[in-house]
Amino acid sequence: MDEDDWKEIDVKAKATIVLCLSDEVLYNVLNEDTAAGMWHRLESLYMTKSLSNKLYVKKQLYCLHMAERTPILQHLNDFNKIVNDLLALEVKMEEEDKALILLSSLPPSYDHLVTTILYGKETLELEDVRVMLVNNELMKRTDPAQEGSGLVVGSEKSKGPKREKKSSSKVSCWICKGGHTRRECPYREEVSKMTGRGSDGGKTSEKSEAGVVEEDLCEVLMAQSGRKKSSDVWLLDSACTYHVCPRREWFSTYQPCDGGTILMGNDAECKVAGIGSIRMRMFDGEVRTVANVRHVPEVSNNLLSLGALEARGCRFASAKGILKVRKGSRLVLKGERFANLYHVKGSVVVGDALPVTKKIDGGKATSMKECLGRHGKLSTQEKQKQKGVEIRMRRTPGSCP
Repeated sequence: MDEDDWKEIDVKAKATIVLCLSDEVLYNVLNEDTAAGMWHRLESLYMTKSLSNKLYVKKQLYCLHMAERTPILQHLNDFNKIVNDLLALEVKMEEEDKALILLSSLPPSYDHLVTTILYGKETLELEDVRVMLVNNELMKRTDPAQEGSGLVVGSEKSKGPKREKKSSSKVSCWICKGGHTRRECPYREEVSKMTGRGSDGGKTSEKSEAGVVEEDLCEVLMAQSGRKKSSDVWLLDSACTYHVCPRREWFSTYQPCDGGTILMGNDAECKVAGIGSIRMRMFDGEVRTVANVRHVPEVSNNLLSLGALEARGCRFASAKGILKVRKGSRLVLKGERFANLYHVKGSVVVGDALPVTKKIDGGKATSMKECLGRHGKLSTQEKQKQKGVEIRMRRTPGSCP
């Protein structure tokens, strides 16, 4: 090798050493011209075989401690670096001492593994300890739920930093998905009965309440009380063909007839006992008449057919848990979602009084109270209209359509 090649190699080695040094260390070796000079300078500063350096490195070894959840490979690299520094200072240690120091540096979650390694052995090799630690790390990767030792599962596996619970300002009931807590839910009593929990305050496990399937929950939400045969809740249904109600006392007009049978979702046939109209006070306070309602005593739920409303010129759309039914630009009724079922926001008006009434299927019925409010008295033409309205609302058709 000629002199030029040697100088080129020396320049490359010097550049490599410079790239590996921090600024504080680099200032101490800038005056060296060769790579060998820089290396000897660094050895004299940081690797002298003095007692102070030996004490410093040994202190690092004896004070080495592995933190919880630190990868074992990273800890082994730190341990091997300190051992190599001791070898460079010509400090000799027995293999058994190195292995014991390594085991003592492990966190408490490795106590079971340390006991297994030391059990029944008279001598200990550092290489054997390294292999067992690496194998244990591989076993932990295949079982993420395991903490600490992969050989013995103990109570230590629950140790570690606790996860912070995410706080949420939005409260949602798990029973009906409403914006309230479970204790405030109006359907809590029905769910308690299904899970075997009485109203006398007897406690059952939370697992029994959580075990209620969604289908059973929907049936609970359709009933206001378990003691009543039918519910006061009206459901907006896109699968039924007609408006259906099981309660005869709700009909403002009623015609008994043999209307055939209605096929239910479970393939059961229910007989139609009659047909009529029902008055409902909607969300806006107005009373509207639902016409062509089938009286089916055998069903347990009140159903408004979205298909029948659409056939009458209504259109509906839902968003954010609210279903709105419009006819033209007018909002005629509104439904709110509970447990994936849309409940009509309104109540049935029962009685013989004739308040201001609007038909959902179209048309307008003008009452006597409205006419007197406008004119103070009824004209002859308005009296005839009012009489016609009362006759139409009370007359009984000859046959079911």
